Amino acid sequence: MAWRDRLQVELDKWHREHPGPVRDLAPYRRFLEWIGYLVPTPASVCATTSGVDREIAEQAGPQLVVPLSNQRYALNAANARWGSLYDALYGTDAIGETGGAECSGRYTAARGARAIAFARRFLDQAAPLAHGSHAESTSYRVENGKLYLSLNGSTTGLKDPAQFVGFRGDPGAPTAVLLKHNGLHFEILHRPLAPCHRRQHVKLPCIRRPAWRLR
Repeated sequence: MAWRDRLQVELDKWHREHPGPVRDLAPYRRFLEWIGYLVPTPASVCATTSGVDREIAEQAGPQLVVPLSNQRYALNAANARWGSLYDALYGTDAIGETGGAECSGRYTAARGARAIAFARRFLDQAAPLAHGSHAESTSYRVENGKLYLSLNGSTTGLKDPAQFVGFRGDPGAPTAVLLKHNGLHFEILHRPLAPCHRRQHVKLPCIRRPAWRLR
């Protein structure tokens, strides 16, 4: 911090003595090098780390740049990579406002139903079932490390069981199910008290994923 304070004093002094925009960059650069603000480019640089999730370390996505000295800021930045799919659909023009599906200040059942239907179609595309549709599901459960869904009168699993990554809560009635598609994760959250759930046959969780969630 003392080094940074020294740099700030030098910079402030220079700009007081040279007010206005910097017009001659060559001497200004020499000044920055002289005070140590700019250093020579090293011949080679190698920085490594481990234990960082691939979605943060390698895959591009929404992010916030924050100081790590503030734990709350850092947590918010990490969570910013996840967002609600239902919120993204319900609150934007991704869903039309015709047929009673206006986006007003109060919850609109018709609009909520469209968001739910869109989310179910997404699940069928991103994590298809061995048979049937996510729209027919009535519950989820985990047995022997595999995900099973109860449909109307039958039970099925994922067409590709490897897409199931994990869950939270009771295996017989998980509160969250984590799936993976094309290297990206999305999470199905069970929130029975949410308005969207009260209008679903299944009480399907909301859904969320990097940049958005299904809840």
